[in-house]
Amino acid sequence: MFQKIRSLGNTTLIMLCVIIASVLFILFIVYKIFTGTKEIKPAETAVLPTPSPTITYTDTSNTNSNGSGFNINGTETGTTPSPTPKMTSTPTPTPTSSSVPSNNDSPSVDLITDGIENETLQSSQSVYLQANASDSIGGVATVDFYLNGSDKATVEPRNIYASTASGWNSSDADKATTKAITYLTSKYSESNLTYAYRKYNKFDTSKNDCSIKEGYILIMLGQKYLYDVRVSDDLADIEVCYKGKSLNYNNRYIYMFKGSADDYDFYAKATDTYGASTKTAKISFTLK
Repeated sequence: MFQKIRSLGNTTLIMLCVIIASVLFILFIVYKIFTGTKEIKPAETAVLPTPSPTITYTDTSNTNSNGSGFNINGTETGTTPSPTPKMTSTPTPTPTSSSVPSNNDSPSVDLITDGIENETLQSSQSVYLQANASDSIGGVATVDFYLNGSDKATVEPRNIYASTASGWNSSDADKATTKAITYLTSKYSESNLTYAYRKYNKFDTSKNDCSIKEGYILIMLGQKYLYDVRVSDDLADIEVCYKGKSLNYNNRYIYMFKGSADDYDFYAKATDTYGASTKTAKISFTLK
């Protein structure tokens, strides 16, 4: 082997040594890259954000006299801005035992059963379900009408009279009734209109949208709505002061029901202003 190396000549031998040295140098560099000692940096300490200062509030939630707005009192630490208070409505308080008179009794309520109880009626016609309700202490707050156990309507009392008046005239009352029927038939395309109540009186115009201060009031039963109609004392003016599916006048509460052919159980519940209530017995009728 050494004889072969000597036979290469000096120049070739030098070149071979350079090549070997270069290969060794490259291998050394690669070795240092993969096995060299990495620089060890000191451990980093996480910097946590400074917590916001705690804000404590006491919500007194007092409603202003106009029914809107709240007063918020409380203490604050730090410089965090005060949050905007959330506006919520104040629920109507339930009467407590201390606010109910010791002599309070339950209201009385009775169904008007004529023409309804155990009758078979046409489903194409409206059925007028009625009850009389009264309460000697505090007054009636609501009358609820139930059909087959489901609460269908809640009727509240209306205060419509200012004072009694002595202007009643039977002939004028008939004319006022005819005027009301003609008006409702034309304006609301009503049919089979009848009146449940009519009276001559003075009216409290501050408690309804009517401008007629004195004249005839007619509670009209239609096929679309129940109506409170006023006709002026001189029979010249007429106004519909209320129309809807339920209505109250005096102690009478009415719900106009229109349903599909079926058998129905009906009862009413009266509740007074202190929460006491009374239910009627059930009656039955059929729509075909």
